[in-house]
Amino acid sequence: MKKGFSDKMEIALILAGLFVCALAYVLFEKTVMSVWMLVFVFCIGAVVMSPLLGRRWSWVDDCDSGGWFTVVWHTIYTGLMSVSLFVIANYYVPFPGCCVYSEEVYVEKKTMEPHRKTHRVGKHRYVSDGVYYEYCLEVVFNDGTRSTVSVPHATYYHARQGGKVELKLRKGIFGFVVLSL
Repeated sequence: MKKGFSDKMEIALILAGLFVCALAYVLFEKTVMSVWMLVFVFCIGAVVMSPLLGRRWSWVDDCDSGGWFTVVWHTIYTGLMSVSLFVIANYYVPFPGCCVYSEEVYVEKKTMEPHRKTHRVGKHRYVSDGVYYEYCLEVVFNDGTRSTVSVPHATYYHARQGGKVELKLRKGIFGFVVLSL
């Protein structure tokens, strides 16, 4: 295989992987799921796919023997892709027969996280343009699960610390709760 093609495919794989992982991170913030579940999916994805596709990664490092770099690359990439696809599928594919439902949750804490806004002035200069806020609620669900939820402005101001707030939820294909705000 030509060296130029291998380099282009490697860059394309890395960029595609970064895009899928970034999308999964954004969707993970709207999913009520333990981080340990992601570690479990990472390990299972890497172990199951290792015997199936291990030798096919040799074009990445242009090594015919399948050295340590190939094994590490395969383990990390397939693990990240399995976690990312797991989160994306859970978010976009609803559980069969399940629809959006409302649940009252207990509000433990309210936080407003400030973020700086800037705008571009000239070719290489940015100036401050004020502050915008991300509104977060730390909530406890009826089953005891705790989660930090990013909510719209109206929901944030109607919620009281120590009170209850109603959230719209649905189940994903793997049974994990997804916020439908």
